[in-house]
Amino acid sequence: MSFTSEAAPATVSVSTSYIQWRGVWAGAFVAAAVTFLLITFGSAIGLAVAPLAPTWRTASVPFSILSGLWILAVAIGSGAAGGYIAGRTRTTWHVAHTDEVEFRDGVHGLVVWAVALTMGALLSAASGMVLASAVNPVTGPQAASGGAVAYEVDRLFRGGPAVTPIPPDVREEASRALVASSSGSGLTQDDRADLVRIVSQTTRASPADAGTRVDQSIALVRQKLQALRHGAIILAFITAAAAAAAAVAAAEAARLGGRKRDGVS
Repeated sequence: MSFTSEAAPATVSVSTSYIQWRGVWAGAFVAAAVTFLLITFGSAIGLAVAPLAPTWRTASVPFSILSGLWILAVAIGSGAAGGYIAGRTRTTWHVAHTDEVEFRDGVHGLVVWAVALTMGALLSAASGMVLASAVNPVTGPQAASGGAVAYEVDRLFRGGPAVTPIPPDVREEASRALVASSSGSGLTQDDRADLVRIVSQTTRASPADAGTRVDQSIALVRQKLQALRHGAIILAFITAAAAAAAAVAAAEAARLGGRKRDGVS
């Protein structure tokens, strides 16, 4: 009598850590370097999408779309480069290339993306604080009158036998009033009357002329701040879309690098 038996599938135990950080850090640094290089190149040719960039404020719609596509391409390229390096340099398992290997390679690509994204966010925050302190190291009245309303505050008190220089507290009060005018409710009649009185007393203009000047400044400030808000929304959407695309690119590139590493076509 003969007996046949089917061999149970072998379970392979691997002692290697699930996340191999040497490959992850290598891929993350490469991704960060590629991002810096391409972003710098894009800024040099006018494809910066930061809301404070002149090209963003004055660009046409097609140019703004082109800037967004450039950021998307940068994110995909850097994510793919970092993910591929992590997948290719990860320690080879002496087992068949299975779905589990594919999954682990993809996870390494995602970890590379997360580390590179965190590094970029921290560097951007640090650079932003340093740049802000270098450009505008003071606070108080000068800081309050800065930004989108600075020019309108200057124009509000321009002309006529105005007091020179304009007292800082007057500039600060006018700046706050112009910023408040861009809110949903806008300025109340009393607040507008106070601003007209300040402009009239400071510039020695008639109340009628001061009222016209105030209304023009309110309209222009509202338009500028609305454009900045729209720009911030567009930039946030582009950033989120680029980050998501980079995550997918990093995971797929890591899987591709793993297949190359294991000699799988």
